[in-house]
Amino acid sequence: MEKLDIQGESDRPDIHLDHEAGSLYIGGNSLPENVNEIYQPVLEWIDAYIQHPNPKTTFEFFFEYFNTATSNILMRIVEKCRVLHANCETFSLNWCYSTGDYDMREFGEELMDIFKIPVNLQEREVTD
Repeated sequence: MEKLDIQGESDRPDIHLDHEAGSLYIGGNSLPENVNEIYQPVLEWIDAYIQHPNPKTTFEFFFEYFNTATSNILMRIVEKCRVLHANCETFSLNWCYSTGDYDMREFGEELMDIFKIPVNLQEREVTD
């Protein structure tokens, strides 16, 4: 399975999905006009990954900001994480947020409540 590696821009997230390493990452800013253009390849990649996941998988999110359309896509992605949680030997979902960004932390808490899977909330310093 090929890696999906997309360098972020001011309005588009960094996306690094690596089957071999079992490492999935999406973060940065996500304000695209067309979320499907950005996230459809991600959703398709995750669907393929679910068929043959790495037994030890870590999915990390670390957003500075995202719009409402992105939050809807994130819900779809985390829904797929429920399947990974059930099918991997070890599955970690890390929701990272900048120090003091309690709105972003709250979104991570909501993910736990809605999807009933463990989410590791991680506060981090942002370095430039």
